[in-house]
Amino acid sequence: MDRKSINLGRSAAFALIIGTLLLFGCIFGTDEKNDKKKSPIVPTCKPLTTKENVIYNLVLAYKTADLNCYLELLHEEFTFRVQERDVVQLGLPEYWTREEDSILTRKIFLAAKGQHPDSNRNIDRLELTIEDGSWQQVSDFQGQPCDSCWQTTREYFITVVMEGGNTTLNGNDLVQFTIVPVMEEGKKLYKIGRADDLQKPSGL
Repeated sequence: MDRKSINLGRSAAFALIIGTLLLFGCIFGTDEKNDKKKSPIVPTCKPLTTKENVIYNLVLAYKTADLNCYLELLHEEFTFRVQERDVVQLGLPEYWTREEDSILTRKIFLAAKGQHPDSNRNIDRLELTIEDGSWQQVSDFQGQPCDSCWQTTREYFITVVMEGGNTTLNGNDLVQFTIVPVMEEGKKLYKIGRADDLQKPSGL
């Protein structure tokens, strides 16, 4: 099989990965006990009491394919905004809701843990890197005033290796996170209210 390397944005990469997985068998309903891989000792998710811990946990969730860690990051009104380019060229929706994004991420994480019914379609490597960046306070979220909402725009790199190393998907663009405070058990935690997948300007 010829080796392929494809460069995509995060949303386009997700669409292609999901399409490939579904083409060779849906991974909905996969039994967790089919996972034959041993779970290595990995760092645990940090408390969401600081904005940077949100970014740390997001990267960690991808590294460990930990869906629970990922879902804890998402505000109940979370939306993932797809790049306009991918909406036009690939026919993707303008955004995914929290539920839709969670379903897609669950599929990816299951494949990354070796739980696809067709072992040839498992993900051999799933890696997300998010560069450092600064935060800017914003005054509202979803049109409502917000006293402690923040935004940051970061460059990201996502790599997915499939088919025994014969297919590599690379994503390198920008993502803008909007972080929203929530009160849980008397503590203020930060969660992702919105993530916008943005096309990186040429020359960056």
